[in-house]
Amino acid sequence: MTLIAQTIPLAQPSSLQAASSATGKSQNQENEPADLYSKDLSKKSQAKRALVANISVGFKPLTELGNGDYKGQKGGLYGNGSNDLPPRHRALLQQKMAEIKPLDHKGMPAADGKVVLLTLGMSNTSQEARSFIQLAAGSSEMSPHVIVVDGAQGAQGSMQWSTTTNRSMDVDPWEIVEKRLQQKGVSANQVQAVWLKAALMGVAKYGLFPKHAEVLQESISTTIQIAHKRYPNLKVAYLSSRIYGGYSPGGNREPFAYESAFSVRGVILKQIRGDKELNCNPSQGPVKAPVIVWGPYLWADGMTPRQSDGLIWKPSDLRSDDGMHPSDDGQQKVGEMLLDFFSNDATAAWFRRS
Repeated sequence: MTLIAQTIPLAQPSSLQAASSATGKSQNQENEPADLYSKDLSKKSQAKRALVANISVGFKPLTELGNGDYKGQKGGLYGNGSNDLPPRHRALLQQKMAEIKPLDHKGMPAADGKVVLLTLGMSNTSQEARSFIQLAAGSSEMSPHVIVVDGAQGAQGSMQWSTTTNRSMDVDPWEIVEKRLQQKGVSANQVQAVWLKAALMGVAKYGLFPKHAEVLQESISTTIQIAHKRYPNLKVAYLSSRIYGGYSPGGNREPFAYESAFSVRGVILKQIRGDKELNCNPSQGPVKAPVIVWGPYLWADGMTPRQSDGLIWKPSDLRSDDGMHPSDDGQQKVGEMLLDFFSNDATAAWFRRS
């Protein structure tokens, strides 16, 4: 496996409701696994833990790191200190976005069809996605053809999505997604975009950076390939890394949360650099993935305001029992960032009203 860097590889290539938070159950889904992510939280006898008082860890957001250095890696969402989508990849994205149109259940163009934006990932992703869905429902920006379906699930880390040998509670998360699509009255043929935010359960066991980041990068790549096979009209995958993890005493604490951004960037750069297993360009051979770009970058250094927008993560933005899952306030914050991204970013023009 390789964690793709902007210059040289580091290694050899290769808002849930309050009641839901209190009970740990996933909303609107009977017989689904508990909305849990870390092993500690899955222990019912686990005592309530105080948050770690790390209001800053001193890292620069990837969007601000520029040509600075983090353990051999430069900054920029797209490498070489740049946050701008490379021109050729932007052209591919524009081509794919032009293909997004309302489809019926069979995947045929229809005036009354739907464009499904599907969310994939873990419990944090689900909680944040549901806040986004609530906000989008009241927005005048979203096209009436677009429907956002939350496919993310508690206790389903990245390896649970990308392999069949790491199932959590014997659950196939892809089958749960199929049920959720059916409940929303849409089909796999209508899924044309995904927002994916994933992380490794028990991340520390995979080793220090870059080892754990390389494992996550490979897992995300495989998940996208699976999504491409399951959703024949999938055009675009938007990726995000984790929010601030400095208040957590375990699980995906810092620096793991911060470093997950290098995994996301690595996946995108692999596609940009022509990796055949992530090819999205039919002129370059068999298509095996949608075009992959960044969604909203969610990390900020705790209480240190981000330069671009002043984003901070307060202790109250994270749950008091683990410091890792977003509280109601944190879910609202990410939901607003998602709505702002899809309502305004040039890479998501299909989401908006004509």
